[in-house]
Amino acid sequence: MDLSNYLKEIKKTPGVIYLVSGDETILFQDLRINTKKIADLQHAEVVSFDLNEDPVDNFLVAVDNSSLFSTQRYLFVEHFFDSLNKQFSKKQLAFLSQRLSGTLPGVTLIFIEGNEKIDRRLKVNKLITTLGEKVELSKLKPGEVSANLKNYLKKRYNKPFSSEVINEILNRTNYDYTALRGELPKLTLFLDQHDSPLTLTEVKQLITPNIDHNIFDLIGNLSDKKFNEVMKQYKDLLSYFGQPYGLNGALINNFQLLLQVKILQQSGYDHYQMQKKLVGVHPYRIKLAQQKNQRFSLNQLIKVNRILLEMDQKIKTSSINYDQLFVDLILELKENS
Repeated sequence: MDLSNYLKEIKKTPGVIYLVSGDETILFQDLRINTKKIADLQHAEVVSFDLNEDPVDNFLVAVDNSSLFSTQRYLFVEHFFDSLNKQFSKKQLAFLSQRLSGTLPGVTLIFIEGNEKIDRRLKVNKLITTLGEKVELSKLKPGEVSANLKNYLKKRYNKPFSSEVINEILNRTNYDYTALRGELPKLTLFLDQHDSPLTLTEVKQLITPNIDHNIFDLIGNLSDKKFNEVMKQYKDLLSYFGQPYGLNGALINNFQLLLQVKILQQSGYDHYQMQKKLVGVHPYRIKLAQQKNQRFSLNQLIKVNRILLEMDQKIKTSSINYDQLFVDLILELKENS
């Protein structure tokens, strides 16, 4: 189920166990905030446990909830699956398995899966994954992000916003919902204080471009042979990352994506087929890669990727001037353009 269905369910009859996974960071925050609001209306208690830090016994007492003074409670549990072998004794595991096998009156367990690996050979994990209801907080698709932004602006301001303004906001946040939500407070504060229509210039002043957007901008200028612009952007990005290996790593990541997309394009894949093939890559990044790689040949992309990997090795193994390495990369592109 998604976040909306989870919230509808716990308003009526909460399930006993929920297993929450996904990679849309802001939705995890929304889940916690809205669970607390619903719990307050139900006069229920919300308790959070991070089992990398909190004593296991405290968690097990909260799960037991069998005292005369017990109340309905929601228990958020983080780092449970990673902590099983390190933190739990056999006796504690047996107790928890016993409790999960029976009824848990008044207790709703919300396990935050995160990036943890679940060993389903363990009895307690089998119980959680079998009995638990799955809540998926996946990255929103570009169309969903766009719809959320438009709905938010319409509901709050009930006035038209130009398509170029909407597109600029979405482009500068890479159609990433978490990034967009992070920028909305600045936009809202400005709009609350101004009645005039929001302009493109104002959006550019208000919304901080997502770093991927800046990297792709630099790549776009490389492909357009705008080398003066490239050097300005290079200095800004180097300042942002602080260390050359950070910037070089971001360039490797994005040029590898350009190469992957180029190969898939030449193999006849369309945008939607690429999304299925490039698991974990945001659809908007794939779209940008499709746009930016047009002026690079396949051989150029292979060569640039090789050069960047060599640069990465030099940065990590010797004292080297990264500025010179970057200029050499530009010269290479100039000569082969």
